[in-house]
Amino acid sequence: MDGPIGTVEPNSNQIAALNHVFAKAYEDDKPAEVPDYLCCKVTLDIYRDLVITPSGVTYERAVILEHLCEI
Repeated sequence: MDGPIGTVEPNSNQIAALNHVFAKAYEDDKPAEVPDYLCCKVTLDIYRDLVITPSGVTYERAVILEHLCEI
């Protein structure tokens, strides 16, 4: 039988498959707990380009450069 009734089941299977794919992608993209030692103490963001001061404190390079330009 052709028509809308004949295409309902394949569409349902495709929708179910897409829902499964999206659910899996969501699981992979869920934010995880980031340890404090991987975060800048000023911005609270994850380090991307870190620098360590002579006193041993670690900062994000852009933040420390911006601060040094201001003083």
